[in-house]
Amino acid sequence: MGNTALSKNTTGSNNVAIGLNAGRFLGDATTPNQAGQQNIFLGAETTALTSADTNETVIGYGVTGLGSNTVVLGRSDVVTTALRGNVGIGTTSPLAKLSIKGTGATTGRLLQITDSNDVEKVTILDNGNVGIGTTTPNNTIRVTDLINFDNTLPGTFLGFEAGKNTAGAGINNTFVGYRAG
Repeated sequence: MGNTALSKNTTGSNNVAIGLNAGRFLGDATTPNQAGQQNIFLGAETTALTSADTNETVIGYGVTGLGSNTVVLGRSDVVTTALRGNVGIGTTSPLAKLSIKGTGATTGRLLQITDSNDVEKVTILDNGNVGIGTTTPNNTIRVTDLINFDNTLPGTFLGFEAGKNTAGAGINNTFVGYRAG
């Protein structure tokens, strides 16, 4: 549906395209998309990554897909993508605004945050361990660099009930460990 949508697809089947030239070409906008199977192209000038893509969903004006078994929602210059309700990754029953269900492997990565150079900064494993500066946290929280506490309290407290009994004990003290201070 749409002028010349999928018009170059000569051997593919079970595709859906809506919009001017939707699904007609590959990402270079000149090579015909001839063989794609079971793909969805929504928006004018949407393109496939390769002609052999299967189960590729491409949504938005001028968007190029990422290949078989992928979904692309919008171009990189889209500033806001608003999703209403709860969003689930790995689950069809999200319990919060964002619910992520892991693979079940205790060392599998549940969440990974990288910087602009794709260097991992924060990792959360399926078993709940959190790593800051490490991809292999072997404790509940593992930090591989310095921790700095900026607060209005006259001391630093780290550990279960650390600093709990500091009334009248002076200022600028540091307590680290179980019930320290």
